[in-house]
Amino acid sequence: MKTAIVTDSAAGLPAHLIRRDAIHLVPFWVQIGERSYPDDGTLSPDEFFRSLEHHPPGTVRTATPSVETFAALYRRLAEKAEAILSIHLTDKNSATCNLARLAAQEAPIPVHVINTRTTAMGEGFVVLEAIRSLRRGLPLQQVIERSRRAAEEAGLLALLPNIAYAVHGGRVASAARLLGNLLRVHVLLAVERDKLTIAGQARSRRAALTRLVRKMRQRWGERPVRLAVHYALDRAEGQALLDELEAELHCVESHLLRIPPPLGVHAGPNALGVAYAPRLSE
Repeated sequence: MKTAIVTDSAAGLPAHLIRRDAIHLVPFWVQIGERSYPDDGTLSPDEFFRSLEHHPPGTVRTATPSVETFAALYRRLAEKAEAILSIHLTDKNSATCNLARLAAQEAPIPVHVINTRTTAMGEGFVVLEAIRSLRRGLPLQQVIERSRRAAEEAGLLALLPNIAYAVHGGRVASAARLLGNLLRVHVLLAVERDKLTIAGQARSRRAALTRLVRKMRQRWGERPVRLAVHYALDRAEGQALLDELEAELHCVESHLLRIPPPLGVHAGPNALGVAYAPRLSE
């Protein structure tokens, strides 16, 4: 492609799609104790989440890629590409988009930074929309417009059995009140349209899963939707949730994926997430 595609590792894109579509990934960093790891497969998901189980909330941290990491990648891609689409997670909870924009100012070719306004495969589906549009031969400006349209309805609905990870990670405001009211319940957290909101709560995990499915049904109805279920450790539970959603919704694309470690830091070791995006009309 004359246009190169860049995204960050919070998108959680499956490895086979990254290879197939020549997606260029900028990794976040995860710090566990005194050691830091790039989110590039150096630390396996099993190792990460097992380690997270043994560390109190707030003691495992993430770090964004540096401006120079973006700048170096843009320079390398400019050797073959004519333009770059750099597609990233919501800029309300991460500096990633702003760092990409700073690096883009010095890039030798045009770099168009797209804020997906969400994260996980909600972000990943916007990346895939851009790739599909490029393959159809659409002009770059139209590809950008379609990517932003997909981002308007892309999102993530996460089930957090322990919201303390999100609170200590600075991803949820009013920490003292939330820890007092929500520490012993399962919380549904929504990330879409540059907003992070509490979308519901339940006393049991089964009740929380039922609410999650109900909210997805209310959100999409009969409209075609692309889905990804993200799980931490329990693949069977993730598959069961995906099966239930596929039975309830008009699903045109689905994936079962691990929670990306940069998000797992804030979600906790037993979280589940459902990422979604629309199927745009051709």
